[in-house]
Amino acid sequence: MQKKLTLLFIILFLLPAATIAAGFFAPRVRGNVTVCGVDITGCTEKEARLALCDMIEEYKSRAIVITSKSGKRVLSCTETETRFEKSGDTVKSGDTVKSAPHLRCEVDFSALFSRALSVKKGERADLTLSATYRLRDFPALSADLQQLERVPAQNATMQFKPKEPPYFFFTEEKTGYAVDEYALLLLATEACQALSALPLAGESTITLSVPYRTLCPDVTVADLKAQTQPLAWYSTDFSRSGTERKHNVCLAAEKLCGRVLGAGERLSFNEQVGARTKERGFLPATVISGGKYEMGVGGGVCQVSSTLYNAALLCGLTVKEWHAHSLAVSYVPPARDAMVSYGTADLVLCNEGETPVYLVAETQGGRLRFTFYGKPSGKRYALVSERVESIAPPPPLIEWDEKGKFPSLCLGEELLLQKEVEGFRAVCYLETTEGGVTTRTLIRKSTYLPMQKHVMLGRANPKEKG
Repeated sequence: MQKKLTLLFIILFLLPAATIAAGFFAPRVRGNVTVCGVDITGCTEKEARLALCDMIEEYKSRAIVITSKSGKRVLSCTETETRFEKSGDTVKSGDTVKSAPHLRCEVDFSALFSRALSVKKGERADLTLSATYRLRDFPALSADLQQLERVPAQNATMQFKPKEPPYFFFTEEKTGYAVDEYALLLLATEACQALSALPLAGESTITLSVPYRTLCPDVTVADLKAQTQPLAWYSTDFSRSGTERKHNVCLAAEKLCGRVLGAGERLSFNEQVGARTKERGFLPATVISGGKYEMGVGGGVCQVSSTLYNAALLCGLTVKEWHAHSLAVSYVPPARDAMVSYGTADLVLCNEGETPVYLVAETQGGRLRFTFYGKPSGKRYALVSERVESIAPPPPLIEWDEKGKFPSLCLGEELLLQKEVEGFRAVCYLETTEGGVTTRTLIRKSTYLPMQKHVMLGRANPKEKG
């Protein structure tokens, strides 16, 4: 027990002595050395660090101030608080956000003291303490700025109003902005170098402004206008039609007006216009059926389909289905008609281009006009129809009014029920011009039946007539 107490006494006595001895024998600056005006002559490393403590703390208190649209952000070696001045989606006006250290300060004290020890006794030296600054966790800082400092670009928009000329109405595009991360990194790196060069007891911050890059919209008004140019139009006259037929033409055209065919999309006339019934607003008018004229609900709709057919061919659309009338019609040239009958015969168009096609219908002044709008392909189209063969009508049909259908028709008088009309065969070519070169393609052959002359002879006695 006595030995243990003796050993403990020796340790307690020798430990302070060893500490004192260590300080006594620690290397000291022998020459006359000053560091930025602070004398460290005769100092050990610990004493020199204490003497330069204020200077070291000043280096560590330096900062970079980044100014941006939303406020100021301080990059320092310690945690800071940033107050934002501008409202935004994430940070509102007056909010304070804590920020982790974004700078690493490395003071070269050890290297400085090594140089101080190398100064010989009797020599003088004025050394400089310096610091090196480096960015830390720049990706996090950049991501934070990107979130606060980004305004997306806005694409131009377009409204298609097929009943309001000029039909297309545009909203201008707007550019946006975002932080230019690469340029910010270069500026922040240069600021770190400039921070090291600041004089002591002077300015302690370097200020830089956030660089921005412009965000351009993907769609401009010019882009939209380039995709809504007039491509082709075709019109026919219905001014001499009866009231019911005019009504049917206008009603069918209205149901087609405003149709947009996207890339690869098909347009079925029957699906778009729907069944031609009285319940849906169509009226009885003359139609062609089985090689003769008769009354039928929806008469005149075939003029609408034929007009659309011609406009579509001139526009460059692909016609997937069409049907010719049994008799020639007067409102379009031969082999350029398109007969439709709900449930049996349809007109089907397809947009095989890469951009949408817009359809506008007009029925003013007794004329029906279809116009297609879209992005021009650089091709021009023309239609050429030709009669290639005549078909003679059969001999006239002359019959007596045996049943007295025409009591006012006297004996020997004639009533022309149907005039003689020659039939014919016709072809239609589509001429395509591109790059100054025109090619002709046969797109259809059509046969139109002749019409037999029909005469009714009267049987009534003149006295009976009176």
